[in-house]
Amino acid sequence: MKIQQIFPTQQTTTTEEVLVLPETTFKCTYESKEANVAWRCINCHPDDYQIVEHALLIIRRPPFDKRIEYACVAQTGRIAANNPRKLLRMVVVWNPSSCLCSVEL
Repeated sequence: MKIQQIFPTQQTTTTEEVLVLPETTFKCTYESKEANVAWRCINCHPDDYQIVEHALLIIRRPPFDKRIEYACVAQTGRIAANNPRKLLRMVVVWNPSSCLCSVEL
């Protein structure tokens, strides 16, 4: 299972700061073609301007100084507790020149 930032285009590794534009998109993929991938909210709120479209998580105007957590889950048809998952955790902090988002994949 892999989570990658696809917009803006740049590499994201284990833990680093990434630039968050007015819109930032993450994609989750799983090696099994038979599995459906979905994002599940762990710590978020509808007012946080987050949109989930299948394997894509789109974050618009993220809230500052707040932890946002999503889990990417591969729905393989097995018992739900056994489905592979990977967490995306981020804390958005204010930077006068840009918005930096600390992301832990």
